[in-house]
Parts: sequence; structure tokens; C-alpha cells
Amino acid sequence: MPLLASRVQNSVSDTTTPLRLGVDPRFSDRERQPGLDLLRACAIIIVVIYHAGIMGFPLPGRVHRFGWIGVDLFFVLSGYLIGSQLLAPLARGQPIDLRRFFARRLLRIMPAYFVILAIYFLLPSWREYPEISPLWKFLVSVQNIGLHGGTAFSHAWSLAVEDQFYLLLPLILILAELSSAPF
Repeated sequence: MPLLASRVQNSVSDTTTPLRLGVDPRFSDRERQPGLDLLRACAIIIVVIYHAGIMGFPLPGRVHRFGWIGVDLFFVLSGYLIGSQLLAPLARGQPIDLRRFFARRLLRIMPAYFVILAIYFLLPSWREYPEISPLWKFLVSVQNIGLHGGTAFSHAWSLAVEDQFYLLLPLILILAELSSAPF
């Protein structure tokens, strides 16, 4: 091995720029990270396999029973991405822009959520189950508390968990920043 290293070392002159491995230039100026998209796709596939299994189309070996892994993966990805958005200004010594943060969250999720919520409450005959949690629980994102199966739109529990995270994480970071600030 030393012989190979010496040959490589001798073949590179002092004027040659050393080889540097970096980020593919196609991705260097993007906010989106392709690896995270791959993980998101894996999470989607796992959740779809789970739902196929409970709807009567299980894969051999009861693979569908591991659907929770896809949901957990979504939560981890969401936590990483949201945490990065909130921690980036703090790392630069800037305050968290709560208005921008919450505006982005609201505009990304709430329009479609409110359309679906309106359909569920205005067209009850379209529901998968006749029973549904009270509207106020969906409006304040606590429909995951006291949830039981066999109710309409019960799959919105994960949005409630995300909304609760969106509210708590900025508060925790601001409190941590205030507690570490000199008086």
C-alpha cells in the first residue's frame, strides 16, 4: 500500500490542484435535498403497503404490519426540516421570524385541509364512517386526543400532531434563547 501512495503522491506536481469531492453542482444552490425526497418516497410506500394490508390486500409475510415505520419516518423528516428552518436564523445570530414561519405553514397545509374538512362536515353522506369528532377539535388541531377508530377523518390525527409540533417547537426555542441570553 505505501508504494501505491507514493506513486500517487509523486504523480501530482506542486502546481496541480488537488481533487476535491463536493456536492453535485446541480444540487448546490437548491434548498431541496434529494436524499430527503428518497426517504419521503420510502415512507409513502411503507404507509401505502400498510393501508393495502388493512384493506384486504396484504403482502406475504404480513409486511403491512410495519406501516408505523413510514409514519415515524414522516415525523422525523418533518422535525428535521422544520427544526432546520427554525434553527438556521438562531445559528446566524438572528431572531426567529415567527410571522414568516407560521405564514408558510398555514399556506402550505391549511387551504387543502379546510377544503377536505368542509366536505366532511357539509356532505356527511360522503364520509367513510357516520361518526366524526366535533368540528372544534379539527379547528384547534386536537383531534388526536381521545381518538378512537371507526370515526370519519380519523386519519387527520397526524396533522394534529404536526400542528402541535409547529406550535411547541418555536416556543421552546424562543424560551431557550431567552434563558441563555445575558441580562
